[in-house]
Amino acid sequence: MRLPGHPAHPMLVHFPVACWSLGTFCDGLTVAGYPRAWPEGALLLTIGLALALPAALAGFIDFIALPEKSIHTGTVHMMLMGTAWCLYLITMLLRSDGWALAAKPGWATVTLSFLGLLIMVAGGHYGGQLVYRFGAGVNQNRPECR
Repeated sequence: MRLPGHPAHPMLVHFPVACWSLGTFCDGLTVAGYPRAWPEGALLLTIGLALALPAALAGFIDFIALPEKSIHTGTVHMMLMGTAWCLYLITMLLRSDGWALAAKPGWATVTLSFLGLLIMVAGGHYGGQLVYRFGAGVNQNRPECR
């Protein structure tokens, strides 16, 4: 999927990655004794969940067009990033007290947040492999690529 000549997926993934990373950092601050970071972490993780959906859609459209040699790497990338999304969703469900944010973090909530971050980093590694090893999304017709 391209927007004015540029692949959309790489442009969109920065936002959920940043939100999830900062949200997990806020969870770490909360555990370290700064409870004021708890609501900000929840907000960042929620924004990351929402912004990951268009990024995933653009990535899936790109996945369909991958050459055979990179399908396995693309599948691993997609599965890891989907798992990270699910972990962050579960984290947000565990944070809720009805429609409100739970007053205190639970260890399961924070642990799943950090696990989501680790899996997201692993998924990002495979996404990087798609670009830098297989050239996914690279315009091979540009003069400097010949």
